[in-house]
Amino acid sequence: MTTDQPVAAAPLRAHGLPDLLNVIPSLLGFHPTDSLVVVCIKGRRVVVTARVDLTAVATPSAADACFASVWERFPGSSCLAVAYSPDAVAAWGALEALAMATPWDVTVDAVHVDGERWYCSDEDEGRPYDPSASALAAEAAYRGVRVLPDRDALAATLAPSLTQAEMADALESVIASRPEHTVATALALASSVMRQPRVPTPQEAATLAVAAFSPAFVEAVVTGIDSATAERAVSLWTSVVRATPEFAGAAASVVLAMAAWVAGDGALLNVCLERAAPHVGDSQWFRFLDIAVRAALPPTQWDAVRSELLRGCGAA
Repeated sequence: MTTDQPVAAAPLRAHGLPDLLNVIPSLLGFHPTDSLVVVCIKGRRVVVTARVDLTAVATPSAADACFASVWERFPGSSCLAVAYSPDAVAAWGALEALAMATPWDVTVDAVHVDGERWYCSDEDEGRPYDPSASALAAEAAYRGVRVLPDRDALAATLAPSLTQAEMADALESVIASRPEHTVATALALASSVMRQPRVPTPQEAATLAVAAFSPAFVEAVVTGIDSATAERAVSLWTSVVRATPEFAGAAASVVLAMAAWVAGDGALLNVCLERAAPHVGDSQWFRFLDIAVRAALPPTQWDAVRSELLRGCGAA
């Protein structure tokens, strides 16, 4: 499930259902397909945007498993549930399953989008759907909000930027060094690049990726991420992930996921967790982020958690 939205730092004003539908891709960072998206609103403000594959909510029990934490965290909210699919039967089936799993105090408006039109009921003639022609989407783009064609395109942003041979050579050199030397070098390097952003060299990326398997290194890096530095951290650790093989960059993917969460980019967060799960799914920060996603924990909670961690380390 994808939660949170990258436009939280620069809120947009939607005036009615058409506006909200047009801005959902901007909230997610990509155009959803074969998806169920739930947008929860409290006090005229979007508090969470959650996305699951349409097939994941085929029954009320499945829908409850996906969204129970959202209802629990935002009781009494008003929600828009949008099923994106060219298959109207599948779309309305998922929306009905969600309705049956929704608590009595949560109001849900259901919409089906088939890619060209949107419908408020299975008997509705529909209205044209074209977010690219929306003034609100244009405003989001002007503010720098990236909207990719689909979720696969988002995952592709983490595709390798180096050849297998280049990555292997860089890793071989780093692995030959003593672990304590690698961690010390990586700490200084991460601090330097965060102060003066640049793309790390293949050797530097390998150093950071290997050091990310050290719990002490990750704690030092993660507790240094806040709302002011999150975007820089996303940029740095994206470069690291793209410059290392999937296994070797798995721990770095968790650091990137953490930076993405703090930056409010829930879609990137989920892509990173999926990438890291087969290799470091039992790590401390992976488990933390997995809980944050399941509980629909907004990144605004990070400041309090971070302060406690720093206080425990004697740094605050």
